Amino acid sequence: MTETPVTLLAKAKVHDVRPHIGRSGLSLGDAVKLALDDQGKVIVRAVVHDRIFGVFRRRRCRTLGHLGPAVDRLLGPLIETEHALRVRVVGLTPEHLSTTTDPEVFVSVWGAPIPGLAGS
Repeated sequence: MTETPVTLLAKAKVHDVRPHIGRSGLSLGDAVKLALDDQGKVIVRAVVHDRIFGVFRRRRCRTLGHLGPAVDRLLGPLIETEHALRVRVVGLTPEHLSTTTDPEVFVSVWGAPIPGLAGS
């Protein structure tokens, strides 16, 4: 019997966004993956467009950024135990539309209810 997924994070900001979001081909609703880096940070990875020699397009999985220390403590153990998570892009502001020079990416995380977590 499968349990109905609950919202673990409704809208979490991705910090230190690395690729150029305007050229990445990333859009609202795209599925992304969460992983842990060497320091235990939760990183966000997505399949994005990339160019070889500035001409040929290809799609590859790249790190978008990380979610922050509070999220590391909440989702770190779930990622380590390979808990099934549904992660989607819910907010996107590319460089040319941003009020600052930095792009913004927001994700939502859904998963099975976690025992002991309020609202589960």
